[in-house]
Amino acid sequence: FPDHAALSAAVPGHPVYLRRVDGHAALVNAAALSLAGISAATPDPPGGRLERRADGTPTGVLVDGAMTLVSRLVPPPDLAARRERLRLALAHCAAAGLTGAHDAGVDTAAVGDYRALLAAGQLPLRIHAMWDVETDAAATGALQAVLQAGPQPFDSTVHLALRTVKLYADGALGSRGAALLAPYTDAPEQSGLPQCTGPEFLALVTPLHDAGFQIATHAIGDAAN
Repeated sequence: FPDHAALSAAVPGHPVYLRRVDGHAALVNAAALSLAGISAATPDPPGGRLERRADGTPTGVLVDGAMTLVSRLVPPPDLAARRERLRLALAHCAAAGLTGAHDAGVDTAAVGDYRALLAAGQLPLRIHAMWDVETDAAATGALQAVLQAGPQPFDSTVHLALRTVKLYADGALGSRGAALLAPYTDAPEQSGLPQCTGPEFLALVTPLHDAGFQIATHAIGDAAN
């Protein structure tokens, strides 16, 4: 895994948060660690891990649940920037010949952006969006709001389906967050990071299933499955 030393040397005075392509790990510089109050004494949060050097100091790599220690401090993009980013991404997909896509994990703000583009006639693809009720930062009542609205499938005029909820049972293999039955061969002290499992999982799934939602569960490791 990388160490923040090179990143901190290149950008010493401004906090930097770089998310891994799969969204299950991040690299931050020393300024970001300081801003978040992360040190050798910081414990690993539930479902997360701070990668550490031999002396216990953080390397700047945050895995799964540890990412929020810094990501929660990142100012969100404003409404105009968010919607322009989405519009350009959709145009890029359409130019490549795609007619539909799955957006596997959207919060309340993202759904609002999709609906605004749809109302303006600027949604060129059929989007199968999956609610992320676990990490939706808009409201602690995200699950209740989704249940109240109910599943919304595609129809002949609306090319935006909101009938699926995305849940996470573990992390990813590359960052050793996938929950395994046996330890990782290159890290025998680790066997992954379970996320939403057991009673917590059933408490989410049961009302959603009863309401007619499809459940899409991220489960990479054999223990998670």
